[in-house]
Order: sequence, then C-alpha cells, then structure tokens
Amino acid sequence: MAALTRKNLVTGATGRQGKAFISAILSARNDIEPQFRILALTRSSSHPTARELAIRYPNYVSIVEGDLDSPETVRKVFEDTGNPYGAFSAC
Repeated sequence: MAALTRKNLVTGATGRQGKAFISAILSARNDIEPQFRILALTRSSSHPTARELAIRYPNYVSIVEGDLDSPETVRKVFEDTGNPYGAFSAC
C-alpha cells in the first residue's frame, strides 16, 4: 500500500522563520516517518526564496500563492490542494 502523503501548510514560507522552519523539518526527516509535503504559502511564487525552496526541495515543497490578508486566496489554496494535515504560521 502506498504511504499517505500529509500536506502541511507553512505561511510566511519565504520569510526568515518560515524558511528556517522548512529547512529544519526537512533536514530532520527520516525514512520511518510518513511521507509529507510542505505547501509553502507566499504572496509571490516568483520571490527568490520561493524559487530557492522549490529547487532545493523539489520532492517535498510545493509553492502556493496566497495572501493572509485576503481570505479568498487562502480559501483557494485549500480548495486547490485539499485539506492540509497541519499548519505552521510564521510571522
């Protein structure tokens, strides 16, 4: 049976805390843990840090555009990606 992929939303993914969280969680993973995917929320997928995360972790990070000040864009992230398993909000 294929392993369940758990999607985890990270807001502020291109900021200092968000990027550090993503790097830390992915460097601490091991083969025993369930598969997971980071949904890195950013206002712009063309942001240099967003591109860096996508290139550095292509098997684990999906860049998604949205703005926490716009409920419609956040709702669209949920509609397009399904319900995340967890969330981390970096401010």
